[in-house]
Amino acid sequence: MDKAPSVRLSDRFHEALKYATAHHANQVRKSTEITYICHPMGVSSLVLEAGGDEDQAIAALLHDVPEDCGGEPRLVEILAKFGPRVEKIVRECSDSLVAEIENKAPWRERKQAHIDHIAHADPATLLVVAADKLHNGRAIVTDLSIQGAEVWNRFNA
Repeated sequence: MDKAPSVRLSDRFHEALKYATAHHANQVRKSTEITYICHPMGVSSLVLEAGGDEDQAIAALLHDVPEDCGGEPRLVEILAKFGPRVEKIVRECSDSLVAEIENKAPWRERKQAHIDHIAHADPATLLVVAADKLHNGRAIVTDLSIQGAEVWNRFNA
């Protein structure tokens, strides 16, 4: 007999996918032509495969929206549309919440502050952060197998 899924995704999940897709519509993965939404979708899939719940899967879909598409105003929208738990996870996954990308702090400063912050983050957030890092790592390995060492030229640090 077939088992039932551990998580049934509701209309909230589908709305989050539409929201993330709209915000990332004109973005691509770094130095590729791959539509950016593939990354949040992959992160969300990893979260669900690891036993995450719907809120975590939604947060995974949305984790880069504030960081890359408008900062705090996006978090206000996420809170209104998807609730306080999703907003909290997304906030904790973000290394910058400035509205204008050019106003972000330097890379190393942002990353160190984020590492310091997640050392005390909620386990629900840590699952999404781990899935994000895993998906990024897998993408690099895939690109390495296709492009070779030239992949490293796309990174600044």
